[in-house]
Amino acid sequence: MLSKIVLLVLLLTSLSARADKDLHESQLAVKAGNKELRFSGYFDGYYANDFNNPIDAQKDLDLNANGGRQFTSNPLYDKQFSIGYGFLQVEYEYNNVGFRLAHHFGDIVQKMYISEPERLKNIREASVTIRFNHELFAEIGYLPSIYGFETFINKDNLHAHRIQMTDFAPDYDAGVRLYWKKSEHEVIKFQVTNGWQVMRDTNKSQAVGGAYVYEVKGHYQINWGQFFGDEAVAGLRTSYRYYNNLFAKIQLNDKWIIAPMLDIGWEQKVRPGSVGKSWIPWQSYAFSARYALHPKHGLAARVDRIFDPNCIIPELKVQTNHGWISNGMTLTYEYLLNKNLTYRIEGRYLKTRDKNFRTSHANKFRSEEAFLMSQVAMSF
Repeated sequence: MLSKIVLLVLLLTSLSARADKDLHESQLAVKAGNKELRFSGYFDGYYANDFNNPIDAQKDLDLNANGGRQFTSNPLYDKQFSIGYGFLQVEYEYNNVGFRLAHHFGDIVQKMYISEPERLKNIREASVTIRFNHELFAEIGYLPSIYGFETFINKDNLHAHRIQMTDFAPDYDAGVRLYWKKSEHEVIKFQVTNGWQVMRDTNKSQAVGGAYVYEVKGHYQINWGQFFGDEAVAGLRTSYRYYNNLFAKIQLNDKWIIAPMLDIGWEQKVRPGSVGKSWIPWQSYAFSARYALHPKHGLAARVDRIFDPNCIIPELKVQTNHGWISNGMTLTYEYLLNKNLTYRIEGRYLKTRDKNFRTSHANKFRSEEAFLMSQVAMSF
């Protein structure tokens, strides 16, 4: 009831103050008086080689409902050219009201939107923005998420692919979002949504979330996000999830960028032999650093760890003894052809506590995974 009252208040007061422009906002803008029409887009394609040589995608369909490699959305396929992610976007703004529509495609969409209705899977964003003043505005509709340092747009990340802790955190939302620019460097976000990364929910229980962002452009950014909602399957008892997402991006002179990341969450679960429900935790940690060898060349490294022995993260659910406990390393070479075009070569190594990774034999598993990928990413 409370979430519905909050939703009604937001709709009635409807805020406004246009959001910070998308990182890939097009320079192709048409202006007519106080009207503006903008076009933008993004694309990344890759070729990857998984050294485990997992069984091919057709056989994979019998074991993994979505096909492709397990426990990731990108690179989803190996030993073949593929599209990781892309979108085409149009925006129209008139006075204090804006509309944004974006169509997306690629492996990430295939994996991350598998549970959504077919008619909604290809919508990256469909939203209305209402601006009240320079400090306050709202967005209503289907929206990219406010959580996580690494997004679908790999070109803006420090690496060619996303690690599991960011891959399987909320990536999109459906609901109402409020932005308040508290000061020159501070932004507070609050939202009421259908739930944890869902456009069309099944348990009809709204979730609340928010983020606090402190940013000094060109120097550092600190982002702290939180989520609270009922993630129970329809018809079952409530199962609340509480999630904290904290990351920073720090630029040191013109050479270094460092990014520490931390996720901590809890979910209500019934323990075998116990009465009632307990709050079961999971944790994820990562640290990325990029060094500029030259204005056009860079090297980036990343280490990460996930501790989820009770398999709270649905996409990392396994049947082995210790749940999902992993440590990973990533090394990336980056060549910036120009501000809109990036080429990367990347290697990744991941080790889990148990044998979770498939190989070329259907009944043979390994505790280690390694792959090498090449990626081209562009925006306009």
